[in-house]
Amino acid sequence: MPGEDSSNLGPEEWIKITSVIVEELQKGLDGVLILYGTDTMAYLSSWLSVCFPQVTIPIVITGSQLTLDYMPEDVTVNLRGAAQVACSDFSEVWIYCNWKLIPGARAHKAHALHPDVFITVNGTPIYFNPEWALGRKSMIKSEKNRNFAPSLWLNKVLSFDKDEARKIYDKIGLDYVYSRYEVMAYR
Repeated sequence: MPGEDSSNLGPEEWIKITSVIVEELQKGLDGVLILYGTDTMAYLSSWLSVCFPQVTIPIVITGSQLTLDYMPEDVTVNLRGAAQVACSDFSEVWIYCNWKLIPGARAHKAHALHPDVFITVNGTPIYFNPEWALGRKSMIKSEKNRNFAPSLWLNKVLSFDKDEARKIYDKIGLDYVYSRYEVMAYR
């Protein structure tokens, strides 16, 4: 979805992103890297955390606060670090920003004009050096992912139209960090 401002993206687009991830997981995908605007990145990461609570691969979302013409820019650090995480065995939904790996369900946008844009709610980020990921990739992971089958709940989510998705989004309020038990109770 090139050219879209993330502040204009919501549940309808998140379902499309989720659908692409499901299709690729069924083909044996080893990692996901999503480039996304920071305005609604925490919402997308919460959504994906709900959709993939026990994912066996890294799903990494990153973007930048500062443009390439601003020094120091954060584009190259974030992209390089996020790519390394996507190629590692850090299984979960993550936001990678400013050398930090933040669990997707715990991310909150705290700053609008600072490279340290996200904080972790009720937890601690992993201060991630991209070199840590080198050599950590499991060789067995690809075979394990080929057997991915979306849950009945995830298939239901993928079938929602725009209005249904918006209604559920408004009902559960994805700006609240859900625990696994609350997600299960919602099913």
